[in-house]
Amino acid sequence: SEKDGIPRGRGGEGDPHKALRLWVTENAGMIAPRLKGVRSETEVELLSGDRVDNVFYADGQTLVIEVKSSTSNWYDLQRGIYQCVKYQAVMNAMDPRKDAIVKALLVTEKPLDGTLKALARQLSIKYKIVSPDRTTIE
Repeated sequence: SEKDGIPRGRGGEGDPHKALRLWVTENAGMIAPRLKGVRSETEVELLSGDRVDNVFYADGQTLVIEVKSSTSNWYDLQRGIYQCVKYQAVMNAMDPRKDAIVKALLVTEKPLDGTLKALARQLSIKYKIVSPDRTTIE
């Protein structure tokens, strides 16, 4: 089991995670307004064997996104920050364009506490908080 008490290899995503992941795919303009109208994909396989929840592709820029739904606890949110670090590095390594910009974003329905905000800042990971009804974004 991981620190949050959830066994590794959970056997798939839950409905809240899936709903948020699919919503992000369809709402690039709300998540990253500068990337409105770009190509977006979900569950993108990386050469590391990881699977990114969402990827937005724009000219010269790629945004990898990890989502954490309202069911995520503190440890899962922390894991999400580190997943962003890993996905950004691997996607950057995979990108054949020398001048491409690859960024990562954590999208969650739960606010981050001060410790997690500091960690995200230290690791240069941006985050957005989406209300569970998906009407507001911080």
